[in-house]
Amino acid sequence: MPKPKKKDIKPEKKLRKATRDETPKFDIAQETKNSILGIGAFILAILSILSFTGSAGKAGDVFDVFARSLFGWGFFIVPIAFIILGMAFIKSISRKIYNSAMFGTGLFVLSILAIFFVFGDKGFDGRVTQGGYLGIILGFPLVNLVGFTASMIILPSLMLISLLVALNVSISGLINRTQEDEDYKEDKPVDVVIKKGSQVVDDKPKQILPKATVIAKPVKVEMTDKEFVIKNLKPGKWGLPPLDLLNEDQEEALTGDISASANIIKRTLGNFGIDVEMGEVSVGPTVTQFTMRPAVGVKLSRITTLGPDLSLALAAHPIRIEAPIPGKSLVGIEVPNKKVAIVGLRNMFDGDQFKKSQYFFPLALGRDVSGMPIFAGLEKMPHLLIAGATGTGKSVGINAVLLSLLYKHSPEVLKLILVDPKRVELTLYNDIPHLITPVITDNKKVLGALKWAVTEMDRRYDALSKSGSKDIFSYNAKMTDKSEPIMPFIVIVIDELADLMASYGRDVEAAIVRLAQMSRAVGIHLVLSTQRPSVE
Repeated sequence: MPKPKKKDIKPEKKLRKATRDETPKFDIAQETKNSILGIGAFILAILSILSFTGSAGKAGDVFDVFARSLFGWGFFIVPIAFIILGMAFIKSISRKIYNSAMFGTGLFVLSILAIFFVFGDKGFDGRVTQGGYLGIILGFPLVNLVGFTASMIILPSLMLISLLVALNVSISGLINRTQEDEDYKEDKPVDVVIKKGSQVVDDKPKQILPKATVIAKPVKVEMTDKEFVIKNLKPGKWGLPPLDLLNEDQEEALTGDISASANIIKRTLGNFGIDVEMGEVSVGPTVTQFTMRPAVGVKLSRITTLGPDLSLALAAHPIRIEAPIPGKSLVGIEVPNKKVAIVGLRNMFDGDQFKKSQYFFPLALGRDVSGMPIFAGLEKMPHLLIAGATGTGKSVGINAVLLSLLYKHSPEVLKLILVDPKRVELTLYNDIPHLITPVITDNKKVLGALKWAVTEMDRRYDALSKSGSKDIFSYNAKMTDKSEPIMPFIVIVIDELADLMASYGRDVEAAIVRLAQMSRAVGIHLVLSTQRPSVE
């Protein structure tokens, strides 16, 4: 049998040997390495100063003689060079900067020594005495090639470039070096503008007022007829309900120390080499948005990938990074508030955005991340589906929609059909004159109500066709000019659609589909609520 060749075994041995060689003997973090090097550089700066003053013993005296012959008049630059090197390691504590720090510091020393070399009108020996032997490296070729004047322009420029390379900063960062160093010390607050809506507020804890409680009285409803009944209403004068019945925004969102959070965001991004300028801070009811402007040349993808790191630094979860903010050249970081504020409808309805709204049916949806009220038009939707698991606020959303409608229109303009299979959410609206029928709690009556709505839709289309109107708005405009009764809008609200579909699925689905497809032009709108929207 042939013997195995030795060269077939050698690659495996080489691979194992290379693996052993690449294994680090001291598994030290990069921050620790840079910290040790920075401290060592500062210690060498102190020892060099002691050597020049004769306080470092015999070794210091030897170093003093050696430095004065090697550096000439520029011997004093040795401790300054060590200080710059230490600052470079401390500033970029999380990155490997050995080559750039050493190169920048060396170029800084050679530039200063070259200035001493070219200065004056002495011979070569006199220039060596001024700039030392290291000054010959840059000074001698510059004097012979470009002369004294050009050398005095080139060498200061090289000094500035060497500082930029050693400290890894831009020119603006070098000028404002002292300011930036103070910002990174401990937890100095970042100067930010805090806004709630359009008002600028102070970052001071405010007294939280107790929550107002409203006692709801149950309304007894007598409904003996199982069929769909239309209420007979007499026309009369109607006044919109007062805003005193609603609650204001009495609870304040707890955001913590905003200045400290802004400083943490800036410092965390700086540790990854991303320089940002913090902007305004917008406090919303649920989240607080910190805006910032990244430095030129920074990719937004680098910021968006740091979501988990920012969440860890801020001790907040989850956070959302919006890069960029629509309509602005800024990046937004949304941090959840420690305590969520409850938005009151009174403040929403009291503003001009609701009173002078561009929508005919403005619906109060809440406040955005900056605390500004958000409204939507039901006539533009034209139907609304509210979905969510149990306890997520579907019924609260339906109540906000109904109150938005009731605080805007009288019974002559708006009619309602409310369906409440749970019997506890919408029965409080039984006595309002906007209802076409009492609140429906029996699933058997819902089918009759939907069939009536389909018939009413067909009747309204006939009326629009006879008057030559395109939609209900143009029809009502013509009726108003003729001093005739207008065609009221109808909003059908169904809570827990899934329960209704389980009982009368096919018939209810056919009526809802027909209304959803054709009822917009005649002023009939659907507001449906379900736990799990599905096509099945």
